[in-house]
Amino acid sequence: MNVSPRKPLFNRRPQSNIYRMFIYVVMLLGAVWILQQVSKGDIKPLFQPTPVPTRTFTSFIEEAEANAKAGSMNAAILAYKEALKLNPNDAQTWAELARIQTYSSTLLITNPEKKTA
Repeated sequence: MNVSPRKPLFNRRPQSNIYRMFIYVVMLLGAVWILQQVSKGDIKPLFQPTPVPTRTFTSFIEEAEANAKAGSMNAAILAYKEALKLNPNDAQTWAELARIQTYSSTLLITNPEKKTA
């Protein structure tokens, strides 16, 4: 009678799979590359704040218009200037800033105050 040998269940010899080893090496090299890119600064770490302002140009314009309607001319001028920092080529904003500055200077009482504004 020819009995086949029992298959080892618990004492199996470890076998190295060439494909699994190749995948491990590729993953290791990828991790090393990513760490080098992060240390160079090419890849930014997650969850950092954005380096640019989060407010938009139109947000500053709307704030300036609201301040102008409320009568707070200095706050409107500051908001228009912030908007012009983001988009310096907008002629409409330049015109509104000039209009608000002219209007605010007519509200001043003395000549030295008008000259400093």
